[in-house]
Amino acid sequence: MDRIGYFGDKMKKILAFSILLALPLFAEVKVAVFGGLWPMPVILSFLTDAQIVYMPKASVNAAKYSVVAELKPEFLEIPYGSNENIEELLGLDVDVYMCHIADMKLYTQLQRANKEVISFPVNVENYNLKKALQVWLEGVGKYFDIALKQKEILEDITQTEEFIAKRTQDSQAKVMILKSLNHNQIALGGRDYLIEKSGGENVFKSSNDGLVNLEAIYKFDPDVIFITNFTDTQEKDLLQSKEWQRLKAVKEKRVHKLPLATYRPYAPSLDIAPTLLFMAKKTYPSLFEDISLEDIFKKHFLKFYGIPLTQKQVELILKPDFRAGII
Repeated sequence: MDRIGYFGDKMKKILAFSILLALPLFAEVKVAVFGGLWPMPVILSFLTDAQIVYMPKASVNAAKYSVVAELKPEFLEIPYGSNENIEELLGLDVDVYMCHIADMKLYTQLQRANKEVISFPVNVENYNLKKALQVWLEGVGKYFDIALKQKEILEDITQTEEFIAKRTQDSQAKVMILKSLNHNQIALGGRDYLIEKSGGENVFKSSNDGLVNLEAIYKFDPDVIFITNFTDTQEKDLLQSKEWQRLKAVKEKRVHKLPLATYRPYAPSLDIAPTLLFMAKKTYPSLFEDISLEDIFKKHFLKFYGIPLTQKQVELILKPDFRAGII
């Protein structure tokens, strides 16, 4: 073999090896999601071709009683559980484990067993949902080619924030997020991001969720109340309650259940942008009179997931089944 042929073959081998190194770590990635990382399975389902072999039980109800059950019926066939132990997790046929940053014990045990494991935080920059989603997608991007989709989704959120800020710059309604209501135990959402980025002022001045009594709610006297999907409480439960009748938001019937698309939007989800527009329109109907929430969600699903929603599916997103809030 001449020198040119020799070096030519050698360069081909080096190039082939370089391409091999550039490929994803696993050809077909098997993922187990456990612990408190409830939104992650559906993020993987909508953005990647991951083979999810296990997920938290708390992830299931949100999917079972939402549009996810129709769009991703295979999602409901994934094995699930709670209170996992290390033996159970090690027994799974998995390429990578994903968990909440609070699941430190199991995370450490998996690392000691030389397993591929990655943890994700929820509290990023004082529960900034966009920043948290960015961190999550960057972590997922280590195993799946989602760089372009990540960029598009985050840019869409930023553009939505700016659009809402421009329209609401001279307005600031008092807004409250009711996270859950269990008899007389009232939990409010203390995370400012959703309220502030939809143009409102959070009446509950706390960086964390917290329990309050009805007397405190009356002192807040919010203009608008949003109810999360982490509870089966519906608008009618407040509107028909004698105890809540003197609140301004209740008297004016400005109580709204948050939409439920791919996952509960109070947590990091792929649907931050349309959720912000939902809240902005409900808070300032006259300022966003030209915005159709039905069209917003239809365009969102078609652009980012390639899914054309039916009218019935859009209605399910905007009027969630109360059972999706049962954790």
